[in-house]
Amino acid sequence: MAVTSLFQKAFVIDTRNVQKALSIYRTINDWLRLQIIEMIQKAGAIDTPLMLQTLRPKPSVGSAHSKLVRDAKNVIGKRKGNYVF
Repeated sequence: MAVTSLFQKAFVIDTRNVQKALSIYRTINDWLRLQIIEMIQKAGAIDTPLMLQTLRPKPSVGSAHSKLVRDAKNVIGKRKGNYVF
């Protein structure tokens, strides 16, 4: 019983860091999301219509993937009218 207790105390995992790493991995594990991140990294900011025009996914697919990237906190989305940057 003492060995189990000692083992449990020695290997405490901070689940917040694991969740953050998992979120980043899920985001970059898709070709389209990785392309979105690379476009934003190169340009600094890009609006959704330009991203859709360049990468050519269906609008609903591109919008859903860009939302996943924003939700994972990999990029910051700023709304200006109907545009999200």
